[in-house]
Amino acid sequence: MKQLYEILNNLKPGKEYELLTVLSGACAGQKLLLEDGQTLWSSGCSQEKMEALPGEAVFCEKLGHACRLVICGGGYVGQAVTKMAALLGWHVTVIDDREAYAREAAAAGAKETYSGSYAEILSRLPSDGNTFYVTVTREHCFDLECLREILKKPFGYVGVMGSHTRAKKLRESLQEEGFGKELAEGIHAPIGLSIGAQTPEEIAVSIVAQIIQVQKEMPPVSLLPDELMQAILKAFDPEEKQDAVLATITAQKGSTPRMAGTRMLIRADGSTVGTIGGGIMEAEVIKSVRKLLAEDPAFRPFVHTIDLSGRSGKYADMLCGGITDVFLEPLVTKTVLK
Repeated sequence: MKQLYEILNNLKPGKEYELLTVLSGACAGQKLLLEDGQTLWSSGCSQEKMEALPGEAVFCEKLGHACRLVICGGGYVGQAVTKMAALLGWHVTVIDDREAYAREAAAAGAKETYSGSYAEILSRLPSDGNTFYVTVTREHCFDLECLREILKKPFGYVGVMGSHTRAKKLRESLQEEGFGKELAEGIHAPIGLSIGAQTPEEIAVSIVAQIIQVQKEMPPVSLLPDELMQAILKAFDPEEKQDAVLATITAQKGSTPRMAGTRMLIRADGSTVGTIGGGIMEAEVIKSVRKLLAEDPAFRPFVHTIDLSGRSGKYADMLCGGITDVFLEPLVTKTVLK
């Protein structure tokens, strides 16, 4: 299973990935990873066998990589956006033609920085529907240079800082150069939500909020944040002494805090990485996992249903809530029962 997560840690932009997990029956816990519809990895259950199982017995999810944010311009606004995006766990790349500003972007939290020609660097960067572009260069000509390359690629969002007048001129210039009107009009310019932002930090808030808004309107994909992925990989380390369980939301009904595909790692001591929504529901899952690990660290994977709808059992006093199915699967069993 470690190999699967090593693959998931290096998903390629531009490819479509789907992960199928058997939730019940003799094959519970079996997984199949597809890349562009073809089997990339399997724990033993073939695609044909998966397709023959009842629909409710298999959890199918589209996978995506963490949001890739490419910022063109490493000045004050670019650095502020970098800091905020880094807090969200996004993979941030900053490009600036000035080496000193590229270094400052790295200090602000950018995973990758490049100094040089915007067009040349952008032409080399991979891009897909989960890649977002923020253009905050210091001059109109550099904005145009960036947009000429960005609009040739697939992307999820592109925004440019500037006034309404500047934005209009940019769109007109791009259309004169042969870019379609729909493509040019799809640029978020002026960039960011209209919240009256003035300082670099306020502008960064408006930009990041707008990107999140756009993300939520896109087809949902499951993401494994870097912190969670690294914790999962560490669980396979022989030096790690604790049993670990991966909890994955596979279905929800009513008012629930997180969507299907959200994951959390739970260790035997109750420590966790990630969250499946917090509150009573998450506490109940952690409690159940600790009990299971104490009784049998190698328990069979199964779906644990938490009902907070206020219609049954100990949650009858809850006036609101929903029903969440959480798939619990031991990642690594390090404890030997006596």
